[in-house]
Amino acid sequence: MRKSIFEVITEYAVNEGLSDTLQQDNKYMQIQKKLDDLTREFDALKLSKEHRFLIDKLISSYNENGAYYGAICYQQGFKDCALLLVEIGMIKGGKMEESA
Repeated sequence: MRKSIFEVITEYAVNEGLSDTLQQDNKYMQIQKKLDDLTREFDALKLSKEHRFLIDKLISSYNENGAYYGAICYQQGFKDCALLLVEIGMIKGGKMEESA
């Protein structure tokens, strides 16, 4: 199935475009540190392979859900921004108005 330009832009923005921004965001870096600390604690539990696999599947499902949610939010924000630009008159007839 062919992807729309909107889907391509969303994938790039979510998967590639945010990387530099996130690396400079203090709150994001704090959350990453917390994840690293919790991962070390989890590893120290020495759970069985079966338990680790089940937990991995659960976490992966949460991650997949969160990533999809984020992509949909990005698309909705993009649409809202376009509608706002139309509403305030910066875009008319599908074209960007020239600024004076």
